[in-house]
Amino acid sequence: ACEKRKKWRTALALFADLPRASLQPDTITMNSAMSACEYSRQWQLAIMLFDDMLGRGLLPDVASCNIVMSACEKANHWE
Repeated sequence: ACEKRKKWRTALALFADLPRASLQPDTITMNSAMSACEYSRQWQLAIMLFDDMLGRGLLPDVASCNIVMSACEKANHWE
């Protein structure tokens, strides 16, 4: 819901609140947060979340990779 309304700050705030609710992020929640960044052209945050995902030992899926690539492409930061 946050992604399509370009509410990346709201999405990241909800994501940050997961531990306070005794919840741990998984691939789906990481993808949702990255997608919110993608739609809002926050490509650097999408990459940071992808790196965080790896640091947590979570395995990115095809959607994870597509989201990050799309975020970079939309912001013309594709290398």
